[in-house]
Amino acid sequence: MLGAYAIASFATAPLFFAGSWLDAGVAGALGLLVGVLTLLAKKSSTYHNVFDVTTSVLVAFVAPNIATVVDPAAAEEVCNSVPSLWYILLFLLAAIAINITFGASIKQWPPMLIVGGVGYAVSYLCGLYLPTSAEAAPAISAFAIGVVGNLYARVTKQLAFSPVMGGVIILVPGSIGVRGALLLLSDPSGNGATFALNCVVVAVGITVGLFAATLAVYPTGKKRSVFLGL
Repeated sequence: MLGAYAIASFATAPLFFAGSWLDAGVAGALGLLVGVLTLLAKKSSTYHNVFDVTTSVLVAFVAPNIATVVDPAAAEEVCNSVPSLWYILLFLLAAIAINITFGASIKQWPPMLIVGGVGYAVSYLCGLYLPTSAEAAPAISAFAIGVVGNLYARVTKQLAFSPVMGGVIILVPGSIGVRGALLLLSDPSGNGATFALNCVVVAVGITVGLFAATLAVYPTGKKRSVFLGL
């Protein structure tokens, strides 16, 4: 379990935030720290109540201080973004590690990896060809995830919840969610209202995409089933 936290953090830094190998290493160490605190929170009901706050504060304090300690001359050599050829391997590592942290069984991994891969690929392409369309990217990516997940459910007679949620979990902290928020925060003209509006747009886009995907796969509805949409 601790290894899953470290691997997930290590892989997501270059995969979702264009980080370097140095960034990935630091993120992996911080992920391991979060994993240790998570296990501690599960064993201590007292610490569980303040787990979110203490973890956020600790990571926010440690990360900048690590950056100041690293030698700038040495860091410059390894601070280039990871080549895109590594993205496939990094995605597999991140997806499997996230599945482990959320308690998914090994049998659920293949559909979750496939659906998550489709969602990430669509999100990546949207970032390349629709860089200014913040409203369309979440809906398109969520629609792709929903279609593949519901087709899987229709063919295998299994629930679409696990693979679709696996894809959404990978989608949100990726190029749509946190990275979009970071771009807004780095914009000098940005403000709190714009940031809040962007969060609402992302949430609505994902919801609309999943709902449209359900209608596309089940246009006439299906009895005794739970649609993954509103």
